[in-house]
Formats: sequence, C-alpha cells, structure tokens
Amino acid sequence: MVETSYCRVPVKLIFKFGDVFPYNVYLKLSDSKIVKLSHKDEIIKDTILRYHKEKGVEDIYVLKEDYLQITDYFKNQFENKLFNPETTIEEKVDLLEKSYSMVKDSLVFAGINQQSIELAKKISESTLRLINESKNVFSLLLKFSANCAEEYKKSIVIGYLCSGIIDNFDWKSDSIKQKCSLAALLCDILLSPKEMKEIQKLSLELPLTPAAKITVGTHPQRIIKTLNIETWISKETLAMIEQHHEEQNGTGFPLGLVHTHISQLSAIFIVAMRFADLLIENNFNFQNKDSMLATIRSKYNLGVFKKAVKCLGNLVDAKKSNQL
Repeated sequence: MVETSYCRVPVKLIFKFGDVFPYNVYLKLSDSKIVKLSHKDEIIKDTILRYHKEKGVEDIYVLKEDYLQITDYFKNQFENKLFNPETTIEEKVDLLEKSYSMVKDSLVFAGINQQSIELAKKISESTLRLINESKNVFSLLLKFSANCAEEYKKSIVIGYLCSGIIDNFDWKSDSIKQKCSLAALLCDILLSPKEMKEIQKLSLELPLTPAAKITVGTHPQRIIKTLNIETWISKETLAMIEQHHEEQNGTGFPLGLVHTHISQLSAIFIVAMRFADLLIENNFNFQNKDSMLATIRSKYNLGVFKKAVKCLGNLVDAKKSNQL
C-alpha cells in the first residue's frame, strides 16, 4: 500500500533543488496502485514538470527507507535557501509550508526520527524569524492562502499572536517565543484532514461526533505518545501541546483542567489559538476585530486567561491600521 511503503514529497520541493534526484521516484495512480516514474540519479525535473502541468500532479513518492535521507538532504538545502538574502519573504513562506508537509508525512509514515525532529525545529525557528521580518503577516498569508496547508497557516498565526502577547510580560524572551512556535507546529500535526475539520467545529462551538470524541478528543495525548515528545522538547512546550484544548472552567479536553491548574504560558497559547481560529474563519478581515475580541473576552475571563486576553487586546488595539 502507498500509505505503508512510500512517503510523499511535494513536487515544488523537487523543482527548487535541482534536476537530478538521487533516489527512485514513484507516481501514485490510486490509493492502491503506484508506478515507478524514474530511477536513481536520473534527470527527472522535465518529466515531473510535464506530469505537474498536464495531470495536475502535486506530489511524487519515494520508498520509506529513502525518505529519511531525503528529509536530511532537504534540511540542508532548506537552510541554504532560507538564509539566502535573495530569497523573498513569499518564497520563504512557501518553502516553509512545503517543508512542514514533509515533516508531517515523515512523522506519520516513517515514525519518530532525528532527521524530522531537526527539520521541525528548523521550521519552527525560521517561522518565528519570518514573523519578525514580516510587516503584515496576515496580508502575506492571504496572498497564497489557497495553496497553503491549513495546519501550517494556523501555526504561523498562533506563533505571531503568542509572540505579541508575550511582549507584554517581564519574562519575555526569544527562547519562550520559540517554545510557543514549536508547540503551534506540532500540536495538531498528526491529525488527518477529516479530523482537522472536526477540530474546526470546536472553534464554532459545535458538538463533535461520537467517533470524533474518541480520535480528536485524545489527540494531544496521542501526539505526545506517538512522537515520544517528552524526550526532545521542553516541559513548557509539552504542557502547551497537552493543554491546547483545555478551557478555563474545566469543560475542555483531554484532562478537564480548570484555570488554576493551567500555566500562564499555556493560557496564552490557548487564547492565541482560539483567536487564530476566529481570524481564519473571518478570512483575516480585521474589520471584525472588535466582535472577535468580544468573543474571546466573554469566553476567557478568569485568572491567567484574563491576563492573556488583556495582552491580546493590547496587541490588537496597538495596531493603527486595519490589519495586524
């Protein structure tokens, strides 16, 4: 089966890093059928480009045993391209999004591995740097929203909001912001597209289906266990991932914590994630900022959440234009 023997590589990544690819390349014809497109070290760019233009092919596939080496190869190429001063900010976002897709597939299909861990951390660091470079994160996202994975788009927004909220605290630091950025990247990374749609229901306060309560309702713990996260991230990032669906009154999941058992940093992350959901739902229309803030203020008004929401309001109100 494609899902168990092969891993996906976005075509756009192949285009960015040369004509010759040092591995066998496969084309997926259906969920159960895959054929070899080219052999190791063949010049494949023209062949893939033809399939991309004529057939709308967005991804090629490689053997799982080759995938980890490819991930490592792209990590090095990714760093060279990302730190090139001639690379535009739009190109950087596109590169980061495609690299995120690789990390997600690597963790889902190839399991936890050092190559993917290192690439995930690089993407997280680079996303935070991109946020700091961009004058208008949301305008940038709108330019390529249709071609950007919802998960990665949301992680950028959460990272941006966390960074701005944290700036209101005396203990602010780039290290703490980096922990939030990594949590935003990983917290939903194992969810399928169908599960992501169920997650969006939560932002609209719609009930989950019984099946979704089992899969979606336990996904924070599933991510921690599957990715063995406790061994390679900080305890603060771990807490944000574990608690990102908790609510101040104990009605959240998976632990049902109340606000007195949730840290200030986790409260910031939760508030940022909920506001990000509203922004995406409103297609980043900042004209609706007051109603979105009112929704957040009515939902989060106790303890550490009250402080986080106040700082979110400071961030939003500090912007004089109609966009953040």
